[in-house]
Formats: sequence, structure tokens, C-alpha cells
Amino acid sequence: MIRRLFRIVLAALAMFAMSQTASAQFYKPVVRLMGTISEKHGKPIVARVSVRDAADTTKEIVSSRSNSITGKYLAILQPSQKYLILVRADSLIPQSVAISTPATDRNTDLVRDFMMQRMHPEHKKPAKLPNTKKSLKKSLKKRK
Repeated sequence: MIRRLFRIVLAALAMFAMSQTASAQFYKPVVRLMGTISEKHGKPIVARVSVRDAADTTKEIVSSRSNSITGKYLAILQPSQKYLILVRADSLIPQSVAISTPATDRNTDLVRDFMMQRMHPEHKKPAKLPNTKKSLKKSLKKRK
């Protein structure tokens, strides 16, 4: 009898749980910045998306990584704000774009896709710093 009652309660709970839809609830309205990052031919890529305050670009507000299979990314932002979006990926030319989020009293989606381009081979190698001792010796010899 107790087992049967337990099964009925468990089944009722399961049916209740399945009837509820999952969604994020925010106390204040937000702007969901989302999109896809891909290469020139549409191939999705992994990239880092850095959202910065437009007034102080050294201040990172939030960062996100795009999905390796779909290339999709998501960042949650505040309405009525100005941001600088920086997108970087290995061996690809970085991109940046300034955006203004809309003034809104409900959750809003803002879609921004990025198509990245490969760097030229000469840009892939880090720049060599001059040997300061040799440079100093050369400049001293020229002065003599």
C-alpha cells in the first residue's frame, strides 16, 4: 500500500515537472547579445568574445566563448548602455564593433554575427625585438 502511494506521488511529481518550461528569470530586464562566429566560408569557429565598457575599454564587463560545433555565443548585457565588442580567435584577424543596447522594459535579444578572416602568414609570427646590446654597440661605433 505504501509503495503504491509512493509511486502515485512520484508519478504526479514527474508529470508536474515535465509540464513546466525552463526559462531564465531576471529581476531586471536584460539584453541578450547573441550570434554566430564563423570563418569566411561559414565554418563555425571557437573565439573569445570580450564585452567592454565603451567609455573605458580597459574595463571588461563580461566575456564569452563561442561553441566549438555551432559557433554560437551569448552575453548578458544591461539595457541603455554603450559597449565595445572584441572578438579574437587563433590565427584570425581580431574584430571590434561598438554597440548601444536598446532602452527596454523587458528582456530583449540583440543578434550580432561575426565573420572572421585568416591572418596572412607573415602576421602569424611574433615580431622580433631588437637585441639592445648589439643595437647600442652599433650606434656607439657610428658616433666614433
